[in-house]
Amino acid sequence: MQPTTHGVLLLLLLVLFFTASGFAIAYASARDEGKAAKGQRDSLVGAARLTQDVLVDIRATWAAMPAAEEEGGDLVELGREVSACLPALFRSFGGAASFQQRKLTTQDFAAAGIQEQFARIEKLLPAKGGGDLPNLWAARRFPDLVAMLRSIHLMCSRHRQTMREQSQRVEGNALLALLRDKAPAKELLEEVQLQVRQMAIATGREDPDGERGLQALRAVVDVLCYRRDKLKKPLTLGVLVRAVGGGVEQIFRECTADAEGGGWRPEYKALRDYIESLPGWDGRLPFNPVTRATHNAYANSVLRVLLQVA
Repeated sequence: MQPTTHGVLLLLLLVLFFTASGFAIAYASARDEGKAAKGQRDSLVGAARLTQDVLVDIRATWAAMPAAEEEGGDLVELGREVSACLPALFRSFGGAASFQQRKLTTQDFAAAGIQEQFARIEKLLPAKGGGDLPNLWAARRFPDLVAMLRSIHLMCSRHRQTMREQSQRVEGNALLALLRDKAPAKELLEEVQLQVRQMAIATGREDPDGERGLQALRAVVDVLCYRRDKLKKPLTLGVLVRAVGGGVEQIFRECTADAEGGGWRPEYKALRDYIESLPGWDGRLPFNPVTRATHNAYANSVLRVLLQVA
């Protein structure tokens, strides 16, 4: 019996040893897993806080962005409203990654306390018909809102570049400098004639009515320069464009009325000769359709140059 008792005790000791070892290993493993889980949780919390801070900075950047003119101002306003939604939505969902794949509804914006931003975005967006903004807003996941900001920023950059190029082109155009310096009619005519020729060479299209267009320009410029110098009326690029275009009829009407008091002024004679040479002219006002259409055809090449400067 003695040997058997010792064997049983030895077996129990071995069982207890392996059991204790198993518990020790399990405890160590559970402790390591707990530390790893705590580390992952702390990492996620830190990432969420960092993301929240980044979104707040993005909102502040858009809020401080100056509005550009015309279309650019609407785009900046749209970017401000979208950027204001991001931190509130992220905070409302506790930074959960799962919500990034769901379409955000009106109720989600209301729950985040930004229903007013939702309404303003809906109001601003239709004015931005181009680009991918409507599609991104229709999908309306969190990444889509971020993509909207990227698209708006790109559109704003393009708008500013276009405005800059237009400003540089306008400021550097010799015709504008002549208008600002109140140059005589001859210099204005020569400059427009030069630009008409340059455009014809650049496009490879020679206007068969180009000479008649320059005749119309000469007639109008004589009248406008006289009014500028004698009557102190402004002569700007806009005034010139309107006069060469549909405004020629009104100018002729005013010159005709002025001539009734003492005959046609020498500065008005070129305009009278031009109008009376137009096909369909019957001496009556307003112009008949044939006279009006013929003048528009003659003035086309000159107007293209003036509108390019404008």
